[in-house]
Amino acid sequence: MADELGWSQIALPVTSDYYTPNSVAAGDAGFVIQTDSEFAASPIVFASTDGVSWEQVPLDDFDGLFDVVAGSEGSYYAAGRIEPEAPHGALWHSTDGRVWEQLSDPADLDFRSERFEGRRWSAGIWYLNIDAVGIELIAGISCQCESDSPLSLVSWKSADGGATWTETELELAYRNLEPPIQIGGRWARISEFWDQFEVSDDLATWEAVWEPNGDEYLQPTHLRLTPMGAIGVGVLDLSGFVLHSTDGITWTQSVGWPALDDANLRDVAASATTAVAVGYNNSGDPFAWVSPPLP
Repeated sequence: MADELGWSQIALPVTSDYYTPNSVAAGDAGFVIQTDSEFAASPIVFASTDGVSWEQVPLDDFDGLFDVVAGSEGSYYAAGRIEPEAPHGALWHSTDGRVWEQLSDPADLDFRSERFEGRRWSAGIWYLNIDAVGIELIAGISCQCESDSPLSLVSWKSADGGATWTETELELAYRNLEPPIQIGGRWARISEFWDQFEVSDDLATWEAVWEPNGDEYLQPTHLRLTPMGAIGVGVLDLSGFVLHSTDGITWTQSVGWPALDDANLRDVAASATTAVAVGYNNSGDPFAWVSPPLP
């Protein structure tokens, strides 16, 4: 049976920029948090060796912005944008979360502004996955204009560590496109319309892991396969929601933890002994949440 995960809330260092923790990655050097900021000219990244004590990584002269981070084989990867006159996607790698090396040629990850005939548009990478097959990025490109297709979805895949990329235009569908994870011979995912965590034995028939009571409203944000098992996070009626499973069969909800009150959980990562969730409270203040809870 999966143990219930207990949590403590950790305040992140305050900076002069408004920022929102968006994604977190675990690696050999600890944890790395990527944040979104409307005003930042360079990535706002925090690093911690234990998930409790955090420091901002100095990246003031960095060329590019991070949209998402992920961990793989002890290292860290970040996907994001380089924004000259013609913005492009980019991929970076780090062994410690502090020094980052660009792996991709921006010309290979072209957001292709010409699709909107020079009109104002914006783009970002919202999905990054690294596994034994390779690296996959999914980018969304939207046009702030009247258009038959105001949104495009593009997938880039690399089988050689980011040296070369294959691009695929995805079907434009307002549903969850993240692939399911596999744990204990079962598959688990966030439902197509982001309203439930689901499991399947055959990838054809899906059933809900947890059912809301009455008027409860669940907003899943991420489901991650970690060394501690599968961990899903989200928001349930303006409070943090966490599910945990080590076998894909039994799922345990974290309940009764004051640290999760007023928590908007955006992402989660874990080492073999420690899990870190990131997000903000309902006042917009940035936080990390660590499990096991502090004594």
